[in-house]
Amino acid sequence: MDAIKVILERTPPELAADIIKDGVYFTGGTSQINNLEKFIKDETNLNVNIVEHPAESVVRGLMGVVSNPEFAKVAYTPTEKNFD
Repeated sequence: MDAIKVILERTPPELAADIIKDGVYFTGGTSQINNLEKFIKDETNLNVNIVEHPAESVVRGLMGVVSNPEFAKVAYTPTEKNFD
């Protein structure tokens, strides 16, 4: 909880306004811990939104970046990889 509070304190005002208005979004398998969203909401007074299929969300996001031609210069995809 301390780490979350530190990050929220360091958040730029324009982004903080959006977080206050819309809440935070949890992704990844950890977001499925029982009552985690209630704990975060109670401690921060922010709405907590858990994305659909949270365990898959990170991979889906990365797939979107890798397959988008606009991000071709920033996304590294090795053409040859030897795993010997």
